[in-house]
Amino acid sequence: MTSTSDEQRSLRGIAPGKINLHLRITGKRDDGYHLIESLVLPIDLTDEIVLAPRDDGRLIVHCPALPRLETDDNLIIKAARWFFRQFDIPPGEQGADIALRKRIPLGAGLGGGSADAATVLRLLEERHGRSLAEAGLLNETWRIGADVAACYTHLPCWVEGIGEIVVEAVELPKIAILLANPGFEVSTRWAYEATSSEMLTNVGNDAKRGRRFTDLKEIIQVLCNDLEAVTFRKHPVLSEMKGALVECGAQAAMMTGSGPTIYGLFDRNEQAQDAKDRLASEWTSWTFWAASNFVG
Repeated sequence: MTSTSDEQRSLRGIAPGKINLHLRITGKRDDGYHLIESLVLPIDLTDEIVLAPRDDGRLIVHCPALPRLETDDNLIIKAARWFFRQFDIPPGEQGADIALRKRIPLGAGLGGGSADAATVLRLLEERHGRSLAEAGLLNETWRIGADVAACYTHLPCWVEGIGEIVVEAVELPKIAILLANPGFEVSTRWAYEATSSEMLTNVGNDAKRGRRFTDLKEIIQVLCNDLEAVTFRKHPVLSEMKGALVECGAQAAMMTGSGPTIYGLFDRNEQAQDAKDRLASEWTSWTFWAASNFVG
C-alpha cells in the first residue's frame, strides 16, 4: 500500500515506442534466436509509467485500460525482478505500485512492452541509486526482451545481435511519420520462424553503420524489413495499406518490426496529418497516429 509521503516520492517516466527503419536478419543462434541488424528510431507515441513505493514488498501493475497487463508475466514485472536480482535489492525495498498509461498498441511492432520494461529499469535506477551502464548490464537486458536495450537509450541507434547490442547512436533529421495499425496482433516469434533464408534482403553496402543521414531521401535509401514478405503473405491488407500511404503522399512506407503496424514517411507534418484525415475516413477499422522522432 502507499501513503501520502509515498506518493510524494513517486517517479514518473515516459516510454517511447519505436519503428525499425532498417531490419535485416543476418543469421540464427543455436538457441533459436535470430540475429539482426537494425536501425531503430524512438517515436513520440508513448506510454507513461508512475512508480510509487509500497511498504509490503509487493510489485503490482495498474492498467485499467488493459487489465490483461496486470499480471506477473508482464515485462514490467519481469524487468523489475531482474533488476532486483542484479543489484541484490533487499525484498523489503522491492515493493512498488506501477501505474501504466498505455497508448502504444500491443503486438504492433512498435516495441511497447520493451519500452515499458526499459522505462521501469530507468525509474528503478533512480530510486535505488544504481546504474546498469556502470555495472555493464545493458547487454544483459535481452533476458527481459530483445528490444529493451534499444528502448532504454531513447536515441536512434543501430543494434545487432538479437537486438540487445547497441552498436552506436545515430543522428537523424526530424521525420514526419504516419502510423497505421489494423487492430490485430502479429506474433513476433511466428514472424521470425516463418521467415526463411530465401526471403532475406540483400541490401548491399548502403545500410552500413557510420553512415550520416542529413535528409529523408538518405533515410529512405536504407529502408528494409526482412519480415515484411511473410507477414504480408499472411495479411495482404497490410500491403494494401502500404500502397495507400504512398498514394496519400508518403515518400516511402514500410512495416515496422514484425508488424502489423505500417508507417509512412512524409516531408512535412502537415502532409502526414492530411494523409491521416483521408485514410481515417476510408479505412475506418484502422487506427492512425501522426508521429515524429522522440525527443527526451
